[in-house]
Amino acid sequence: MNVTDRGKTWEITNSIFVVLTFFLGFANWTSFLYCALLVKCKKWAYYALLYALPLIITVIIGKFTTLTFWGIIISGIISIVHIFKIREEVLIRYDRLLKSKYLDNADINKLINETRTNSENVSNKKQYLHPEKENTTLTQQSKSMISNEENHIKEDEKENKGRIIDF
Repeated sequence: MNVTDRGKTWEITNSIFVVLTFFLGFANWTSFLYCALLVKCKKWAYYALLYALPLIITVIIGKFTTLTFWGIIISGIISIVHIFKIREEVLIRYDRLLKSKYLDNADINKLINETRTNSENVSNKKQYLHPEKENTTLTQQSKSMISNEENHIKEDEKENKGRIIDF
């Protein structure tokens, strides 16, 4: 039975993390860490740490005791059952994550239309801001102020022509 609408082949290829749990304690925690990183879910990172504890304790102690052996075996068996329980949830979350990264054609067309509408509104507003258009609100007084400023700038340029400016 398919969990997602992507098909059985996609689900099998994206369930390859299940294989790592069959290494009973030595790599079973990596499958939970992979799931946590794949779908950005912290709880599976905590499970990865939990399933890695017997291996970490064995490395810290420095020898392989009966207690650490049974800890690794039991955590390995539990992790196999656990990974099959979370497999469907991982696939569903991963499918949703992939779908949210890409826009479908309807969303793309909607964004294009919104952009066109916004650009038309902006171009209509800009049209009224140009002084050469008839719909301007500049008065004769403000036009004369602008021309006076332009004249002052031109006079300053003539006076400063040929000067060397040190910075």
